[in-house]
Amino acid sequence: MKYIDEQEKMELGRHLADYLIESGCATPEALERGNNFCCPDPTHGDDFPSAHYYDKGPNTCPVVYCFGCSNTWDLFKLIGVRENLPDFSHVLS
Repeated sequence: MKYIDEQEKMELGRHLADYLIESGCATPEALERGNNFCCPDPTHGDDFPSAHYYDKGPNTCPVVYCFGCSNTWDLFKLIGVRENLPDFSHVLS
């Protein structure tokens, strides 16, 4: 099993916006304008845009927070939820 250090994790985690766009969870316009979008958790069944993207700068990993279900995801947690991969190591393989 390959382990990644915190710097590598930070660099990978910075791609959360790309993942949200590529997976169809959010549009580039929604992320740029800071608009809410539907919760990316497939088990939530969000019909009203209740998730928001937060990026606090280059030294932190961005996150998505859903006001409807009160969950917070970074890139790795979100991939795990959407791909049904409960273990972090599976997310990276």
